[in-house]
Amino acid sequence: MDKKEKRKVIYAISLITQIGITMIVPMFLCLFIGVKVSSHFKKDYIVLIFLVLGMVVSFRNAYHITKKMYFRDKLKEDKKRKYFDDLKKERQINIEKKNKSLK
Repeated sequence: MDKKEKRKVIYAISLITQIGITMIVPMFLCLFIGVKVSSHFKKDYIVLIFLVLGMVVSFRNAYHITKKMYFRDKLKEDKKRKYFDDLKKERQINIEKKNKSLK
């Protein structure tokens, strides 16, 4: 495995770890706050509200992290696609020139 592949593997592992931590921390934090508020007001449904809030925040954070990664990959892919499209156009122009010269 060369350096570039190792870097990609390390990046993928760090991204998975970051998404996991980003999802777990808000859920447990909101659950903890929900339990404390619920015990103070003696209302059990407050825990559920805070837990749902933690889940929403967790998925929002994970979405934004993966969106950044996808955006970078999309830019690279678009750059490659443009390069190959330009090569195709250049090839087509050369073929047309060659056909004109043969006539």
